[in-house]
Amino acid sequence: MSLSNVAELAGWASGLDRFGEAVALLPEDGPQVSYAELMRLADGFAARLGGERRLVLLGVRNDVASVAAYLGCLRGGHPVLLLAAGEDHRRISDAFRPDAV
Repeated sequence: MSLSNVAELAGWASGLDRFGEAVALLPEDGPQVSYAELMRLADGFAARLGGERRLVLLGVRNDVASVAAYLGCLRGGHPVLLLAAGEDHRRISDAFRPDAV
């Protein structure tokens, strides 16, 4: 992924703020989540990654935390390698040497 693509995705993810209290997610196992809440969670994840651009290997599920983590990576301008949570990531880690897992 080129730097321009990462920047475009960061811009797209940052643009989600405009939806405010509109419903973003309807999880099967919990209350609905607004865009404002999802962006708050995403920004919290991005803050934990820091301001320096990092390659992130992210194990994801079909849940709010995974969507927030992915969006946090995008909003922070971090390229992301997505894997199913619990999947053995050693081969990918060895090949790409992510900065954060």
